[in-house]
Amino acid sequence: MIVHSRGSPSVVTASTAGLTSSSSSVVSGLTATPSVAPSTMGQTAGGHNSGVGGSRTSTGDRVANTHFNQVLFGTYKSSSIKSKTLRDKIARNELPPLPPSKVNASKPVCLAWHTKGQCNSLCPHTADHIAYSDEEYAALATWCREHGYAPL
Repeated sequence: MIVHSRGSPSVVTASTAGLTSSSSSVVSGLTATPSVAPSTMGQTAGGHNSGVGGSRTSTGDRVANTHFNQVLFGTYKSSSIKSKTLRDKIARNELPPLPPSKVNASKPVCLAWHTKGQCNSLCPHTADHIAYSDEEYAALATWCREHGYAPL
């Protein structure tokens, strides 16, 4: 699959992914996966995931953050702490709210997208699946260090 850049965001379309319009869908404007035979997408002959394309699950298509900030969030990406666990703790008021999204200040940033480098197409915060500058990431980096991924 070839990723074409137009300006700063990377966009994969059905044609650039080599898919016909009748067998593809665009996911968050970032990745495209065929809607047929999803269980074999990205698998090798032995059935192992090759890392190509996305994974199809009952909760949507996995989408990768092509602008993931490894310097700020690489440690968190490899952490065993799940984004859902942190979101659940926020919902129970055990952790403070996440910083607001730069797209819509009334909604939080997408924690999985920015700290784990991936999310899914059914995420309620897909509008936040965009690139941030280091300066825009300052509040999230502080939140992660002090709350979400703080050492026990």
